[in-house]
Amino acid sequence: MTVPARRLTTALLVLMAVTACRRGAPRPGPVETGSNIPSSPTSLSTVAAACARISSCAHPHDRHEWRNPSACVDYLLARMGDPDELPACLTTAALTPARGGPESTCDLVNACLHRQRPSAATAYCAAHPGAVTACDGASLVVCEGDDPDESAVIDCAAMGAKCVEIAQAGGLRTRACVDATRCPPELTRAWCDGTRAVLSCHDGEIERTGCASGSTCRAHTDVDGEQIAMCEVPGHTSCAAPGSVRCDGTRLVTCETHGHFGHQNTVDCAATGLVCSPSDAGARCTKPSPECQGGHPTCEGSAIAFCAAGVHFRVDCADVGLGACEADGRGPDATCRASAQGAR
Repeated sequence: MTVPARRLTTALLVLMAVTACRRGAPRPGPVETGSNIPSSPTSLSTVAAACARISSCAHPHDRHEWRNPSACVDYLLARMGDPDELPACLTTAALTPARGGPESTCDLVNACLHRQRPSAATAYCAAHPGAVTACDGASLVVCEGDDPDESAVIDCAAMGAKCVEIAQAGGLRTRACVDATRCPPELTRAWCDGTRAVLSCHDGEIERTGCASGSTCRAHTDVDGEQIAMCEVPGHTSCAAPGSVRCDGTRLVTCETHGHFGHQNTVDCAATGLVCSPSDAGARCTKPSPECQGGHPTCEGSAIAFCAAGVHFRVDCADVGLGACEADGRGPDATCRASAQGAR
């Protein structure tokens, strides 16, 4: 089914344009005439096709929104026009024409979901199985047990701190970046490091979080007098219930977790020919008269089939640059094969 979506097209194209300049985002090649993936997202069907690729390429331990095509459609529809880097990066990756085999197709998606980490972290964690954190000189190494490639190195010295081993309750020993002068153990606060990053103290540790492109660090003082700071985009609207989703007429209002306050994002479901409907998650954009209800994605011949926004979709795996549909690709969920051998 194709739903008129002029505003959806504009919103997602803006996401794609913004993403091309984002740090760490993949650089898609030029759109090829006649590609199986449309050069611009002109319908809800195109969003569904993008999510078929994203969910098939996602890792088993990724968030539900990336592993399930129905949840992926809900996620992207709820963030039309939101300048957040991740949905913008994913939209670009999912609509970029495939080059090479399924592995290279998934490289685009995974470049968004799994930022490339310093090879030193990967090498250290692979050589020290079971390690969670470690000090390597002035650097803090954080190991990801499920996937060493997701491990990270944090330069404590760049923050004016040291990497120190800390004794925790119960005999556990952890490592962290520590600055006893700015971050004594009893102090919890956050402040701006210029305009491009947030420095924060918690339990004697100091952390630095960089602001995504298009956002700026802003300092605040809450009602209790606590000093806080967060990265904010222009037009930021605070909300008090992070994680909540509700309807305001035809509009879907989402309160995203964002530092101390939460960030409100509002989209008009009617702009895509849909309505805002209550759901188990709070609310979502759906077809006025839904033709299906949730369920696991399945295989229909060479295509992956699923219900999203109350619409039944059938996306041919070859059309999104992936291998044959596998009915048990991820437990009870079907996926398009993400590698030549079907290995994950």
